[in-house]
Amino acid sequence: MMTDDFNRDGISPASEESVRESRNTSETEEHCNLPVPLAGLQTKGTEATFDPIQEFMQQVREALPFGYAVDEEEQVIFNDDNPSGVCGLFRPVLRLRDPHSGSKWALQLEFLDPDGKLRTRVFEETDVFGKGQYLQELRGHGFYIGPLSTEVTRLLRYWLRRSPPAKGWRVERTGWLTNPGEPEVYVHLDGRIGADRDHAGQEIVLVGARRDEVNGTLEQWSVDIAATAVGNPLMIFVIAASLAGPFMKPADLQTIVFNLYGRSSSGKSLLLQIAQSCWGNPAGVRCWSETSARMTELRALGNDGLLACDGFPVNPSSKDLVALAALEQDSHFTEVDGRHRSLVLMSGEISTQSIFRRRRKTPSEALQTRVLDISVDGGAYGAFDDLRGQKGPDALVALLQKGIAANHGHAGPAMIRLLIENHDHCTHNLSRWMANFVREELKARGLDGSNMVFVQHLRRFALVSVVGEMAIKWGLLPWPSGTAHQAVRDVVSVWQAASAQGEFGEALHRLMAFLRKREGDLPWAGITPFPEDHPAGYQDADYYYVRPELFRDEVADDPDELEALDRAGILANGGEQRSHQYKMGATQWHKRPRVYRISKDRLARGSPTKTCDKNARREDFYHRGPLS
Repeated sequence: MMTDDFNRDGISPASEESVRESRNTSETEEHCNLPVPLAGLQTKGTEATFDPIQEFMQQVREALPFGYAVDEEEQVIFNDDNPSGVCGLFRPVLRLRDPHSGSKWALQLEFLDPDGKLRTRVFEETDVFGKGQYLQELRGHGFYIGPLSTEVTRLLRYWLRRSPPAKGWRVERTGWLTNPGEPEVYVHLDGRIGADRDHAGQEIVLVGARRDEVNGTLEQWSVDIAATAVGNPLMIFVIAASLAGPFMKPADLQTIVFNLYGRSSSGKSLLLQIAQSCWGNPAGVRCWSETSARMTELRALGNDGLLACDGFPVNPSSKDLVALAALEQDSHFTEVDGRHRSLVLMSGEISTQSIFRRRRKTPSEALQTRVLDISVDGGAYGAFDDLRGQKGPDALVALLQKGIAANHGHAGPAMIRLLIENHDHCTHNLSRWMANFVREELKARGLDGSNMVFVQHLRRFALVSVVGEMAIKWGLLPWPSGTAHQAVRDVVSVWQAASAQGEFGEALHRLMAFLRKREGDLPWAGITPFPEDHPAGYQDADYYYVRPELFRDEVADDPDELEALDRAGILANGGEQRSHQYKMGATQWHKRPRVYRISKDRLARGSPTKTCDKNARREDFYHRGPLS
């Protein structure tokens, strides 16, 4: 069992009971019980004696070439030829180059802005000693440039020759990195370096690094968000999936794309925000229009991590489809090329399969392997099944939005640290745990594994399951053992039921969800007096009669989906050549309303999609454990 192995490694898994007890302890005790320190935790009782501005000025004075000096009062560098000042205070910190090609040299400059804040920027040497556009960017930050701007470049050239700064490596994407002669490290989005010991190699600089977006505490995120996920498989799934990006390399997996699709206001955007809260500000979820225009840049900053993008269009442009297709371009991944390996959570109103069918296009096999469409319409409240004691869906949404706004940016970095500390153990067992998941799912579905594309799909789900369970064992997620594993298996059932039958499967899935939610709103015909203008519809012993507006809004309005339901006999039309609707008879219904007539008999015969008993699976699963 994984629990015993990790205990031997000195890690104490936190059970759900211990997490509940920790909520009643003091803040200090809670911090001690966590497997990693909080990113936002402040150390109390220490007084800062270090003045970074004075230290910076001292470094500038000591490194300046002969003939230049610092005017501390005016905060400028001057010489005899420019007594009023060559420029503001700055210094070259590092000369950077690509770790594999040894080219693409750049300068990292540190400078003082007019607000008295130290800033660092990286500029290409081809520009610094060429066109000189870097001066315009410095001016944009309020940095003082003297009357002769060429004097700044002259100073830099002289500086590099007389007092050259240290050399470092430049990288342009996050994630795992192995530089020549150095151990593997993880480059965070804010440029921090994660390693199993103090990094002793040359300094690594992430070009385009973003500010660390952390708020609140890990404990409070765990209480307000992670604990609320229990009983909501899709929410559990997206939290576990958001943490899985750093594990893709040791799992030998390429890009994974989970497309959460469903009707408007079903909760898919909130799920993406919850996933994003593991890494930073939930407002960091990108809209697809921005993603398609900046796909290469955003994938670089989400490499071996999470890329969340919302709102894939129902009618995508060619540019949108090109950006989607770019997600397949990571085969034969190496650190030398420019391809990226990401876990992508995206959302839209219909599946990518439906989009390609509508466009009469066939996606590549690589894209079909990477993109998994998951419907979010099947819960009792759209993407959610359990309101967790709230009065209604709106109250739950408000609670979650408030929680992720107040507490975010902790779980993902904490998971990376735990992975680094236990890297050898994880990589040794990861493939075995994933194989167990795949084998169990194939057995539960009566399949032999001959369909390799399907097996590759299951491996992607398996990674989410295993990572979720490891986060539970490490005390990072306050769920009972097996929670993530079972949630992923439930999501696999939803995915397979819809994807196996194309438009029919997707429409049938939404229809069944609609009836579970709305059947009680459909009064029985024959009740006197009967309101034939009922806004939802009505039913009798043989059929449901659903108003067209409601049916199109909550079930299907796509012609291909309506045709698929009609062909299956689920929609019983009135025999009109160009309509799937049914017009009520004049004998009973004076206004003869048009409706969608749904056959109860055809629904009762069931979907041809093979399913398995969830309760039996759950009992068997909890008996054996997820990672045994």
